Amino acid sequence: MFEQAIDLDPQFADAYAYLSGNYWYEFWFGWGPDPGEALDRAFEYTQQALALDNSQIVAHHVVGTIYMLRRQYEAGIAALEQAIALSPNDADGYYCLGGLLLVGGRSEEAIGLVEQAMRL
Repeated sequence: MFEQAIDLDPQFADAYAYLSGNYWYEFWFGWGPDPGEALDRAFEYTQQALALDNSQIVAHHVVGTIYMLRRQYEAGIAALEQAIALSPNDADGYYCLGGLLLVGGRSEEAIGLVEQAMRL
């Protein structure tokens, strides 16, 4: 469905963002034959979404978590902080950033962010 939306309007950033999310889930849950390829496709689609609309929150979430998996923590933090700046009441941004900081060894900071996600 998202591919059809892109075919109809190649400038539709949301379609790229949500398609990246689909590939993210394919990677995360092991739904496809090649998890690495799914993660790469998710990354590519986030880049396309953000090039079209840098305020696309879903794309910031997905790319932030991809950076976490690639151990590019600073890039992931920047992406997730951007998502939070764009939508301060979005629990997903706080949750993802908290998870990234936890994995990156900054557990005290992570606790506050996860608590904020739970409040939201």
